[in-house]
Amino acid sequence: MFALILAHFVAGGAAPWLARRWGRRTFLVLAALPAAAFVYALTQTGTVVDGGVTTSVIPWVPTLDLDLAFAMGSLQWVLALVVSGVGPGERGAGGLDPKR
Repeated sequence: MFALILAHFVAGGAAPWLARRWGRRTFLVLAALPAAAFVYALTQTGTVVDGGVTTSVIPWVPTLDLDLAFAMGSLQWVLALVVSGVGPGERGAGGLDPKR
């Protein structure tokens, strides 16, 4: 879960450079990340539907006992599916059409 979040930050930082270099084809590269997040959310379906919560805890400042903690329950799961599925899905359905 943390790797996907970090990858989104890296992709956001690299997007302007990629857009200058590849132009409109940049979308094809950047759309892979939300698609991967969508697939990850789909793999958590069984856990969430059964009422469970997917968690990921990463020690951040161990001496202060501070952690980065991420949790995906049912609401977060639905929102992850909507947000990660709608963007690439809409773009893939004609978002690159210059007449739009």
